[in-house]
Amino acid sequence: MSPSCAGPLGLTQFPDETAASVRGRGVLHASVAGTLFQGVYALSQFVILAVLLRYIGAERFGMWTTIWSIGIWALLANLGIQNALLTRLGQRAGSDAAATGAVLGSALCLVGGISVCLMVLMAVVGPWLPWASILNVESEQAVREAGPVAVAALLMVLLGLPMALGGAALLAVRRGLASYGALTVAHLLCAATVWAGASSQWPMRWLAVVVMSPPVVAGAIQWALLLTGPGALRLGGFSRSHAAGLLRTGLSFFVLELVMIGLLQTGSVIIAQSQGAEAVTPYAAMYRLIGLVWAVYMAVAFAYWPAFGDADHTGDRDWFGKALRWSLIKTLGIWCFAAAGIYIIGDTFIRWWLGDEALPSTALKVWMIVFVGVHGLLIWLTTPLKGVGRLRGQVVSGAVMMVVFIPLAVWLCGRYGAAGVPIAQTVVIVLIGLPVNALSLRRVVRG
Repeated sequence: MSPSCAGPLGLTQFPDETAASVRGRGVLHASVAGTLFQGVYALSQFVILAVLLRYIGAERFGMWTTIWSIGIWALLANLGIQNALLTRLGQRAGSDAAATGAVLGSALCLVGGISVCLMVLMAVVGPWLPWASILNVESEQAVREAGPVAVAALLMVLLGLPMALGGAALLAVRRGLASYGALTVAHLLCAATVWAGASSQWPMRWLAVVVMSPPVVAGAIQWALLLTGPGALRLGGFSRSHAAGLLRTGLSFFVLELVMIGLLQTGSVIIAQSQGAEAVTPYAAMYRLIGLVWAVYMAVAFAYWPAFGDADHTGDRDWFGKALRWSLIKTLGIWCFAAAGIYIIGDTFIRWWLGDEALPSTALKVWMIVFVGVHGLLIWLTTPLKGVGRLRGQVVSGAVMMVVFIPLAVWLCGRYGAAGVPIAQTVVIVLIGLPVNALSLRRVVRG
């Protein structure tokens, strides 16, 4: 039996295969590859952070951590277009090669234009900014390095914005194995290069470039895989209509990203203000552990995301319903396995990793486990909605959750300590996020 190309879909399709089976195979490949990549990513970060801390010392490491955080915020400069590409390309990838190329080309023009403008601005203005004051460093070496390191790192982040579109496009056409394979190679190369660079005593600005390089390196591989070989996509020109659609959808994703940063990233600040800085350490340790669970959730979600859009676009309601059930089973399975592991051996791991001062209270540990479970359900509900482009309910419910969460978390922290943050997160998701998005998904399922 000889394979045949599935046209714009990108996956190899056999003559007796249906579109549904090809779609399911793409989801399986992406889920497995994404989960394996998250393991590699966690290992590479452990190596990189350990090497950097020993090589550059506490103050310069703190400076680097702050630059890294600024880089995370800089990723928002793509205005949500990367996620919009995943949605809009996923809906068209199996049926319309011309529209697929036009959507991809328009996304590249938009994000590439933003990237070039910001890189020029950073190159011109960046060296003149008071980075030593911004990063709050005092030693002579850190003051001297602050500007060059910050500018070099942020330029790499901005260069990575258009490069990352190649990975999103591969996921959209159900070639997740290729997308995650490129990311795995890039992060392994990064960890090895940082190790070699520290051993050879490279300047910190070059190490900063290397640490920020995986999106650029992976993106180059992803774009090469996307545009060449069997099932290659043809990059179309700029289309005003497709660009307008990407911007509309992207701005909704942009709002969602801001909301999730507020909901998930402000806990440490609230705890520090309410309970003191020392109370943040156990919370931060637990947050790192459940962050691994989120990573696996998202690997599964990104695999199903474009497939739901394709199934909805082609009217395959049977596959849509089955995929919804299977993704729920996977989400619950991930949570049960992770919850048992964190509850049983979490304290032992944290004590070995960070010491006794980082051990969480029983209440904090239990509520963090509960929170990551309900957040998994929220991801399960919102993934098919993102796939079909139904974002209004998510934006509205997210904004309401954010408005309610902050004062509720402050009040609960005053009563229950650090555990008040995951309690508040759980409450807003259960009372607002889950009902609103369940209603939205019910409408989609019923057509």
